[in-house]
Amino acid sequence: MPTKNNPLESDPKLAILKYLTKKGYVCWKHHKNTYNAKLGIRISDPYTPNGLPDIMFIDREQYGQLVGLEIKRPKGGRVSPHQVLMKKRFELNNAVYEVVKSVDEVKQLGY
Repeated sequence: MPTKNNPLESDPKLAILKYLTKKGYVCWKHHKNTYNAKLGIRISDPYTPNGLPDIMFIDREQYGQLVGLEIKRPKGGRVSPHQVLMKKRFELNNAVYEVVKSVDEVKQLGY
């Protein structure tokens, strides 16, 4: 349950998605698991690697560069080993992977 002092990750994700959309970026959120209502279970996509950032978008100012934003809670949010590895993989492929906690941090990055 989100509180004023410790909001859940989903709150900043939605705010960041709304901000990026309003700014005109092509953006999307990532989900590794899909809920199958017929079976009543979550199914993991085997072709979606662990560690992908929560939100990805195309930076039109940087000639279409892929940018990934991993959203963490203001207090207690930690980056997993899969996310550390994915950040390295993004950087090796000339993409950007940032860990942020709020819309203000996204703005500070220049988006």
